[in-house]
Amino acid sequence: MSPRGGHDDGSDDVQILYETHAQPSEPFMCQLCRQDLTSFTAEQRETHYFEKHKMESDKPASYHAKPVRPRNKLTFSTSILKPVKQKYKELLKDTEEDMFWYPSQSQDPPPNFSPGLITVLKHALKRLHQKGTTRRAVLCYERTVHVGRESFDAGWGCGYRNFLMACTALMDQQKQTLYSSLLEEPISPGVRNLQLWIEGAWQAGYDRAGAKDLKHNLCGTKKFIGTAELYVAFTCRGIPSQLVDFDLRKSPRGVDALTNWVVEYFSPQSQRKSNTVDDILRGASPVIATDRMPLILQHDGHSRTIVGYELTKNGTVNLLIFDPSLLPKKTLRKTGISALTPHRSAFSAQQSNSVASSCINLLPLSKRNISKQKRKASPPFEGNKAKRLRSTPDGDDDVIIIDEDISQENAGTSATGSSHSELELDPQDVVKFFRVNNSRLGKKDQYQILYFPMEDPWDEKERSSRKEVTSTKVC
Repeated sequence: MSPRGGHDDGSDDVQILYETHAQPSEPFMCQLCRQDLTSFTAEQRETHYFEKHKMESDKPASYHAKPVRPRNKLTFSTSILKPVKQKYKELLKDTEEDMFWYPSQSQDPPPNFSPGLITVLKHALKRLHQKGTTRRAVLCYERTVHVGRESFDAGWGCGYRNFLMACTALMDQQKQTLYSSLLEEPISPGVRNLQLWIEGAWQAGYDRAGAKDLKHNLCGTKKFIGTAELYVAFTCRGIPSQLVDFDLRKSPRGVDALTNWVVEYFSPQSQRKSNTVDDILRGASPVIATDRMPLILQHDGHSRTIVGYELTKNGTVNLLIFDPSLLPKKTLRKTGISALTPHRSAFSAQQSNSVASSCINLLPLSKRNISKQKRKASPPFEGNKAKRLRSTPDGDDDVIIIDEDISQENAGTSATGSSHSELELDPQDVVKFFRVNNSRLGKKDQYQILYFPMEDPWDEKERSSRKEVTSTKVC
């Protein structure tokens, strides 16, 4: 593969890529039947897509609501979907496989979507910093949602779930507002929908090597996908993304080559020319959440989402990870939802990602009440020996289970009608659930990361020039 990538955040120049429908310069046409929808409201257009074209008409209505956004001229080419459109009828047999949610929506999240966990993690890290065990921690976009596997995709769905986690951030963030419409229309994110996107992209000439590797057939199957397929999915929609490869066997720095890259990625741009981790961290706030998008980390056998890093008092760097195969316990999930609730909308006046600390009550560090349960190791996937990275659960991790009896929910309604719910968690247990240290990272010697430089969306010409999957190698 030829090298390509880097940390270019783009210039500060402003380019107008859309016009609102208040004074349209050209009609808003249905991307499937070309009906003029200019006079339709956002809800009417959604009804047109999902009822007339019978794409997702059986889904619960609560998971279709989306915030109103200005429509852009830079749209997804629906011709990509034409060769595989008939297959979609078969996928509608189980529409729950395509449920999707992100924080800007007003409805409650589906059971396997856990928002607000980064906020809880941030508070827990601050407590550990006060104790002296954590020197520094930096997190990604705070409203990124953990998306866990369900029964139907257990054992093969990690790549799809990491894709959905990235979409929860990309569609909620406000740095590149055009991303949301590019990802949600005409077919929104979902496990089976992603298969449709990728197979349609193959038909349009994207990633011929990957299409051949997967026998040109993905829709409705249980085939594993990796970061290369996710790159194809985002590229065909015009969302800029890039791949970076790490071969720890050939790197004199070993695991540090990976962790130092992650530290640099999450650091402010003004600090990225520093030569060492200490240079980057000097003078910085101890625990922060940034506007950086999460990273998708792939290795042989599994993929996960990096949401930040922790520098310990000993100077080692731990990655903080959302693992789709590890489901947060009810207490942790409820706390995250409580943390998110005061700031559900991304369009608030202050554009705030923070929450009131009163929503989270962490137990004193001396009062620990946890139990451990060893994960049952899943048999490794033996059918894929190709050099392209695929995904299955690796079974290496200990799951930290927070006992249900430490949860205390005291819901009471005041005279003004407001309610308060208090949940107690041990900060050490919260951080341990997300922490991956160098020892565990060192069990694999090859990694690939998919990241988002947050550049302006790619037009058709730029997408076509990236039909071959390439990556940058880091030593």
